[in-house]
Formats: sequence, structure tokens, C-alpha cells
Amino acid sequence: MNKRLAQLGRSSFSLCLLAIVLQSVLLAGCATNKSKRWLTTAAGVATGAGVGIMSAPEGERREQHALYWGAILGLGAALVAQEVFSDEDQIEKLKSENERLGLQLDMIQNANKVLLKEGKGYFKSPTGEEFFSSGKAKWSLFQIDLWVKYGPNRMVHHDKLIELLPLD
Repeated sequence: MNKRLAQLGRSSFSLCLLAIVLQSVLLAGCATNKSKRWLTTAAGVATGAGVGIMSAPEGERREQHALYWGAILGLGAALVAQEVFSDEDQIEKLKSENERLGLQLDMIQNANKVLLKEGKGYFKSPTGEEFFSSGKAKWSLFQIDLWVKYGPNRMVHHDKLIELLPLD
């Protein structure tokens, strides 16, 4: 009778484990990585609880064994799920794509911008006006090709750009 009970416990355990694994695979089919991690952890806790109940020795509390086994297998499942369903690859891919798109945008924005002169100190415009005469500025003079709409029937062409950056 004792052997029959042990054999029944092992087969029940195998069925329980198979059901939980099948359930977690089916439910994780179209879920996000975060929900897959939670689902795997929950499946580990449920499997551990099932193992604990079935493997509890005669005369001991089955709930206590279910709690211990559930916690141990749940922790193991959570650690494995963290590695398996990691977002690091996707984050790295998005970072590299973001950097590539940023460089393309910078290239598009500065395509018609050619540095003519740069310096520190004061900048004297062609009209004679001085900017930052205190010497605490950096300036850059660029050649640009920019058309700006000026009213409904007019457009203005800009050919020079001055960037003044105060140095503190």
C-alpha cells in the first residue's frame, strides 16, 4: 500500500508539473517580458507548493512543506526567468538605434552649415557692433543656406549664422 501511494504521488507530481509548465507556456505566448517573468515565478511557486504537498512525510503539516517548496522553487524560477526574459538586448538595440538616428538628425540639421571662423573674446559684426566685449564668450561664424518664409508672398535668404556662447 505504501509503494502504491508513493507511485501515485510521483505520477501526480509529474502531472502537476506538466500542467503548470504547459499553462505557463500557453499564457506567456503573447505577453511582455515583465509578465512572462511574473508568470514563470507564479508557476514556480505553484509547482513548489504541489511538490511540497505531495512530498510531505506522514505526520507533518503539508501546508508548511507546500510553503517551503513553493518559496524555494518560486525563487529559482524568478532567477531563471530574469535571465531568460531579460530586456537588456532590446534596450541595447534601442539605444544603438537612438544614437544612430540622433547622428542622422544632426547630419541633416547641419548639412548646410560650414564653419568659417571661431574664437574667444569679443566678436565684431560687419556693422561694427561688438558682442561680449568682456572676453567671456566663445563665438562661431557659420556659412549657411537657409530660406525662411516672410509673409504670404515673400521669402528671405540667410547666409550667415553667428553662435555666441557665454563662458562663465
